[in-house]
Amino acid sequence: MSHYDTLGVDPKATLQQIKEAYRDKALRFHPDINPGADKDAGKFQEVSNAYEVLRDPSKRAAYDAARTGIGRPDFGSSMGWTPTSKPGADPFEEAFQRWWREQGMGPEQEDPQMRREREAAEMRARAAAWENEKLEAAENKARFARVRQRTATAKAVRNAKTLARFWQTQGRLTWQDAAICSLFAASLAGIAQLWS
Repeated sequence: MSHYDTLGVDPKATLQQIKEAYRDKALRFHPDINPGADKDAGKFQEVSNAYEVLRDPSKRAAYDAARTGIGRPDFGSSMGWTPTSKPGADPFEEAFQRWWREQGMGPEQEDPQMRREREAAEMRARAAAWENEKLEAAENKARFARVRQRTATAKAVRNAKTLARFWQTQGRLTWQDAAICSLFAASLAGIAQLWS
């Protein structure tokens, strides 16, 4: 039984349809909502696992690839792939190479010209991925600069509001301001007279 069957959705279902199906199934099989149904606890776990895989686009793509027989993912592990894969290796590349060998067309049977073309295509794909990462980093940097600018602007506005609350002149001189200025001028005049 596939994860799509567990949730009762079509393999081409949108993320919104998957969320709705998960909510319906989770409410039906949740052990806290239906305390008497112990047999449904396992079903709730299946529904949760299916939703965990299908809500993440990368896990869903890997799962769909595994359903068609290209990869062998294990979604229970922390890395998302079986322990047979090499650390740091690209699991899709491994799955493709395994499939290629099963078809009798492994690297040793590959034509040298085709190998060069495949390697060139891989290099172009890696370069494109690197360029995408650079663009994403530049976008993140610009986003961070915008957030920093908005934060500085909000801080300046907040400081101006605080200052306006304590200094309530609203652009004109009040009698309190005049009294403070006259007291200050009188004290300066008194100090000047004492010094002379």
